[in-house]
Formats: sequence, structure tokens, C-alpha cells
Amino acid sequence: MILLKLVIFVLSISFVISISSAKQPRLNKAALDNTTTVEGTFQVFTCSIISGTVPVSFAFLLNGKPISSSDLVKVDTSNAKFSTLSLQHIRRSDAGAYSCVVKNHFGSDSASWTLTVNGNVLMCR
Repeated sequence: MILLKLVIFVLSISFVISISSAKQPRLNKAALDNTTTVEGTFQVFTCSIISGTVPVSFAFLLNGKPISSSDLVKVDTSNAKFSTLSLQHIRRSDAGAYSCVVKNHFGSDSASWTLTVNGNVLMCR
């Protein structure tokens, strides 16, 4: 009976230790600033965690709606600690409020920024 109590005590101690080292993810929010660009340009936004327990999942949103990859938009979530959103041939319709959300089993964090798109700059000769 004493051996059984000792085993249960040891198991409960190891469970408490592993839970206390688990943390919700925290984003590097300084890397995601408001940006102004012009139509036709290329822009990459990187969303990265500075702490937290992996694995994590990333999602990008535009005006509160999830962004998925297309011919002109690439969302790469293949890395364990960061994700990128690449906008090619930016249009005025790409302007808006962007967010990156990261989640794990212990919580979530998000960062937001605004993309402003101005018209093309014309070169005169």
C-alpha cells in the first residue's frame, strides 16, 4: 500500500511540473507595424512567437475574415515558430485591418496592423 501511494505521488509531481512549464504563445508584435504601400507592389508580413509551448497554429485575418492562399496571396504556416503572409501585386482591395492569431493548447495571442494601399506611382519622362 505504501508503494502504491509513493507511485501515485511521484506521478502527480511529474504532472504538475510538466503543466507548469507549458505556456500560451506570445507574439512578437513589434514586427507587425501599420504599413502604407502602392498598388502593384509586393509585401511580406511575418508573424512569430517569442515564447510559448509548441506546437502552435497560426491564422491570418483580413477585416476579421480568414485569409487563405491563392494565386496572389501566399500563407505559409509550415514553420513551428513563425508564419508568413505574402501579398503579390497588391491591389486597393487588399487594404484593411489585418490580424495574426496564434494558438496552442494553453491559450492564444493576436497582433493587428493596418495596410493602406495608394494608387500607382506614375513615372513621367
